[in-house]
Amino acid sequence: MTQQQLKKGMGGRGRVLRRWLCRAVVVMACLWPLAAGAFTPNDPYNYLQWNFGQVGMGTAWDYVGGGSAEVKVAVLDTGVAYENYEGFSLISDLAQTNFDRDNAYDATNGSSHADDIFGHGTHVTGTVAQSTNNDIGVAGVAFNTTILPIKVFRSDGYAYDTDIAAGIDRAIAAGADVINLSLGAPSPGGEIQAAIDRAYRAGILVVASAGNSSRSSLDYPAAYPQVLAVGATNATFGLAYYSNHTSNMVVAPGGDLRVDATGDGYADGVLQQYIDGNYWFLQGTSMATPHVSGIAALVLAQGRSRGVLPDKGPARVDWLKSIITSTTLDLGSPGQDSTYGYGLVRAENALAKVNSLSASSLEAMDLAPEQSAEPAGSWLEPSASGQPVRYRSATYGSIPMDQAGAQWLAEMEDMLHPIH
Repeated sequence: MTQQQLKKGMGGRGRVLRRWLCRAVVVMACLWPLAAGAFTPNDPYNYLQWNFGQVGMGTAWDYVGGGSAEVKVAVLDTGVAYENYEGFSLISDLAQTNFDRDNAYDATNGSSHADDIFGHGTHVTGTVAQSTNNDIGVAGVAFNTTILPIKVFRSDGYAYDTDIAAGIDRAIAAGADVINLSLGAPSPGGEIQAAIDRAYRAGILVVASAGNSSRSSLDYPAAYPQVLAVGATNATFGLAYYSNHTSNMVVAPGGDLRVDATGDGYADGVLQQYIDGNYWFLQGTSMATPHVSGIAALVLAQGRSRGVLPDKGPARVDWLKSIITSTTLDLGSPGQDSTYGYGLVRAENALAKVNSLSASSLEAMDLAPEQSAEPAGSWLEPSASGQPVRYRSATYGSIPMDQAGAQWLAEMEDMLHPIH
């Protein structure tokens, strides 16, 4: 069994946004299986994607398939393994994924190649739009969607405000419909906030991770009002122990690698292909966020096909957020609460909502929350306690940044186990 070492942002100077990378282990099962009779991809590891059952993907695919190549999701991250270029390789399970290669962008140096040297962005991209029903590996949420790869992390593991803002502006210029930001920091940044405002005015939904510090507040940029913030659930519908949480967010599967709640002998996590070609389970709000970006892409495709999609502008963003937040599965206290926010995103509910609309009813439609009933049985209620930290290890807790490098590499060497 081979091992992979990953580098995490550490040390350095200036204000940065640090991605919340996570350790990986092997294999899990689904506590909420795909609906009977629903489309089931032939990807051999799809049965391990408990997370897709949790958000109702089987029935959602029956509504709209894998979405539409006309919908574009920009992934601003460590890059993507989307091309064969100067030592970088297109991984096998993204070979049939649609990419906007003409507008790919490395915001750290201005080049047109957004290749991934860490793996985080490739894993995130897989959840949005991994090549699906191709007899290889795993599935993606919106597998017909077009991905715009934009690299905002530098080789030292940092993402700077200026680079992230430039990446957002590139996504706007390239006509993106959704921007996925699986990154965050505890303090705001003016350049990023201004860029997000420009994206909102352009009609682009920005989806961002809530953060992994177990705080009752959101990281930035998730905390900005134009952004749809995403917290993380574990495999038993509880809030993941590391997830930040407020009332102004949704939740999606992020996993919990400390436990085997599925009872299959392996720790729980979110599975996608990595830059080394193996399939890895990771955990974090970074992993939860692309589920929501993918569902947003499906809603946009369905809205366009039914002629109920608002013109591109702020009204479209508001409409899209309302569709997603009003069709969640209610967890915890009844209604919107400070632990699960609006609730767990459910793709099939969102698409059913769109399917019920007509062009004549678009302006008059009621988007008040219509959350689903809770699933039968009980689930874990992990503690939301914890203090903000500069760096949190999925296994060892908070680690001062001056010790993070050595600790991180040691963790990765011991705990990253790919599926062969």
